[in-house]
Amino acid sequence: MTLYNIPVKTTFLLSFSLLASLFHFASTAHAGALQDAIDNEVQKLTEESVGNLEKQAMDARVKATRSALFPSVRISGTEAQRRQSIRAEQNSLILSGDNTFDNRRYMAILEQPLFDREKTSALDEAKVYAEFASQTVDFERQQVISGLLAAYLEIAKGKEIDESFTRTLTNLEREHKSAQKKLDLKLITSGQLNTIKLHLLNATKNRDLSNSDTARARSFMDARLLGGAAAIPTVADNADLHALTIPAEDQLSRSDADIISLNTDIALLKARAKKEKAKRLPKINLVALYEYDDAAETVFGGPSRIEDYEVGIVLQWDLFKGGYSKHKVQEIKFLQRAKEQRLNEALAGVNSTLLSHSGAFQDALARLTLERDMMTFRKQVLDATVKGFSVGEQDYLGTIDAALLYEESRRNQIEAKYKVLTEFVAAHRLAGSLSSDAVPQIESLFEQQVL
Repeated sequence: MTLYNIPVKTTFLLSFSLLASLFHFASTAHAGALQDAIDNEVQKLTEESVGNLEKQAMDARVKATRSALFPSVRISGTEAQRRQSIRAEQNSLILSGDNTFDNRRYMAILEQPLFDREKTSALDEAKVYAEFASQTVDFERQQVISGLLAAYLEIAKGKEIDESFTRTLTNLEREHKSAQKKLDLKLITSGQLNTIKLHLLNATKNRDLSNSDTARARSFMDARLLGGAAAIPTVADNADLHALTIPAEDQLSRSDADIISLNTDIALLKARAKKEKAKRLPKINLVALYEYDDAAETVFGGPSRIEDYEVGIVLQWDLFKGGYSKHKVQEIKFLQRAKEQRLNEALAGVNSTLLSHSGAFQDALARLTLERDMMTFRKQVLDATVKGFSVGEQDYLGTIDAALLYEESRRNQIEAKYKVLTEFVAAHRLAGSLSSDAVPQIESLFEQQVL
């Protein structure tokens, strides 16, 4: 008895050889390649991105604003030549004269803010900008990781699909050659031969379509992965995808651009309201002053040297400005309420997206279970059909059809398996946890295949 014109014993030996070759391929795949590619791309992002440059600028702004809270020291100096022409009356005498002399004056002032809520509020505002820049860089990082994961999974899926079509084509080509000989011997009809040829053409077309779908992903990873796309392993059919965990609902929306922007706007408005209120508070500074004045000889006297020391508290308090600060705070509060309403609307939309991804993830797991069950059933049907063919109870094309259906169910199971991973990545992208959570879980699945 033969299956696709291969004796059963030979089929077993070839299957064992195939398993051995697959194990060799998996064991030589580059473990950790995904994380390496991510690290390289993130490094490029850190060096080249506009977002990272803006982050550095905002960090510098925070430092510049904070410096206003530290002591400031100012020095000034004057060294000049002065000419005086004096005419005076004294005891009915008229005194007059001209004199030119040097004059030196130096001053040093130390000032330390003791209480200035306006400056601390300005620091809070600068920190909001810095946090937004940091979140922007994180968002860009998540986009990079998401793109790499999508390409990585697309290539892994494409490999398994291609292997399935290759097995189908190899067997159909063999059966087509055998069928031509059987037709010459009038053991089958020309219609049966044409049916096999049609199966062969369809399998070729579908394999080419599948490979064209992954061509862009392969080119993308060839430039970013050690060993190129060929180094990407596949996920084992028996991998426990039900063990994958998606983020909790309260973790999501952190990587949504609109949510990040609205949260930043609200934080800025709060800081500005605080800054406006601070303008109505007193400002207290500690001031220390040293002044040295060295004047040369004058017309009526000798040189003078004066040293002046002052240490004290300076209070500045704007008591009334026509209600400007009060009305400005009201304006900011109304703007803040408007932003908060928009934020609630955006959160509702993101939560809807979350529920969609969460539901899609669960649906994909359910579909995977069904496809695995269907694959098991198709295998049982194939075994029964082969057995029936060996005793003359099944026709020639029935055996081929059963084998084709079994391989088709394998491809459906592959599609379902990677659909689970795609929805898994989508949920973690919303949560901003791709690098911290999703990548380690996915790499562990590929490492199971390596082992």
